[in-house]
Amino acid sequence: MTSLEIVIRVHWIKRNNEEPILNLDHLQPILDNIVTHCHSLRSFCLAFLGASDKYDRACEILDGLALPMVDAFYRSKLLRDMRVELPAEAYKQANDWKMMDHPHEAPAKEWNRRALWRCLDGEEPTVQYRSCERYPHPPLKLPLQDGEDDTVGSNGYWFREGDEGPLGAYFVCSVGG
Repeated sequence: MTSLEIVIRVHWIKRNNEEPILNLDHLQPILDNIVTHCHSLRSFCLAFLGASDKYDRACEILDGLALPMVDAFYRSKLLRDMRVELPAEAYKQANDWKMMDHPHEAPAKEWNRRALWRCLDGEEPTVQYRSCERYPHPPLKLPLQDGEDDTVGSNGYWFREGDEGPLGAYFVCSVGG
């Protein structure tokens, strides 16, 4: 198997009278099994499907343990191309809208020609708003240091805007006149 796409359902658990917390206990065993059994894997998509209920706080995916687990998975596999689909609200929160362009990539000014790149080149992960010219493969590494090869791909994976999951019930009220 060289390509794999999986969906992880995001859900929150509530203990006693505390605020609900993001529960991704199932994520690490799944990633560990992929590392153990999928030696030929080259392309991978991990989609977080958001639970759309009153406890939906999809942005916790960005701030909690989920992305460090995914980062460690990426580093253990060094895939040719990888993307992580985030619930729309988490995707919006991840984007600082600061465009970064590499001199050897065609600049893209339109929003639909850019995507978020989780860059793992430095000591700390960063998110870059990059041109999709090389998608699904990695964009070229940024920032460039003096004398560094400017044709080397960056380490990391693409963020894509995914599905929020089933929407809650809503009502339409109209006022007659």
